[in-house]
Amino acid sequence: MGRFVTGVSVIATGWGERLYAMTANAVTSVSLDPLRLLVCITNESHCLAAIRREGLFSVNILRADQAALSVYFSGYWKGPGIPAFRFASWNGGARLQGAVASIGCEVHEVLASGDHKIVIGDVSNIYVGADGCPLVYAQSRYHHLGPEIEGSKKD
Repeated sequence: MGRFVTGVSVIATGWGERLYAMTANAVTSVSLDPLRLLVCITNESHCLAAIRREGLFSVNILRADQAALSVYFSGYWKGPGIPAFRFASWNGGARLQGAVASIGCEVHEVLASGDHKIVIGDVSNIYVGADGCPLVYAQSRYHHLGPEIEGSKKD
C-alpha cells in the first residue's frame, strides 16, 4: 500500500485542554447521499477513545507546506520546539487553521477491523480553507502535486 498515493489530514476532536488530534491518511468518501466519510484509526489511539466519547470529529486536509504538522500529530516529531499551528472553534468541531479544507463529522458508526477501527462519520459542515495544493504521501515520503495533466479537467 506504500505505493498508493494518499492525502494527509489531521483528525481532531474535543476542545481546549481536551483537544485530541492525530495524523491520518486512511480517509475516504463513503457516500454522497447521505454525505459520509470514513477514517481508519488504530485501536490503541487516544484520539479514537476521545472521538467515541465526544461523538464528533473533524478531518483537516493539510496543505503541501504543512508536512511538519503531519509529523508532529503522528507522534514522530523530533525537531526543536513544535511547529506552529492553531485550531479554531467551528460548528464542525476543531478546525485546523491554514488547512486546505476542514470537514466536520458526527459519528455514525464504528466498525472493528483487525488492529484498527473504521469510524464512519456523517458530514455536518465543510469549510473550504486556504488556497494551495494538498499534501500527499507515498512510499514513506511526503510529496506535492505536480502540474495538471493536459485534458484532465472536467468541463
